[in-house]
Amino acid sequence: MKLTLCAKCGAPTINHPSICDRCLAGRKESKRELNSAYDRLRDPRSVKFYHSKDWKALRAAYLSSVGYFCEDCVEEARTGKRRPEDIAVATDVHHRIPIADDWSLRLAWSNLQALCDLHHKGKRRGRR
Repeated sequence: MKLTLCAKCGAPTINHPSICDRCLAGRKESKRELNSAYDRLRDPRSVKFYHSKDWKALRAAYLSSVGYFCEDCVEEARTGKRRPEDIAVATDVHHRIPIADDWSLRLAWSNLQALCDLHHKGKRRGRR
């Protein structure tokens, strides 16, 4: 196994992309706090859906299917806009067509996209 340095703290890690387990765990805690605040803005049906077993299972399966790589980062690397070693870890699964616009697509595999936090924030702000 090849060791690399964590992009956040500089600790050695075998993870690819290079984020050590400690930094990844810390990120999940802050992500949980952000999601809690975001849930207060969502409609109750969406909150219930995002906490459901069905969504959690689908989300995990989708992230695994793309190797936990951000699909936008991969596309940028493919087109030469990003170095392959700079492809970020996908931390979010985005609905291409928001569930508020079409509830029937909430569990549709073809409506999903694995994204890093930066790309997901851009999508949520309306830059599709």
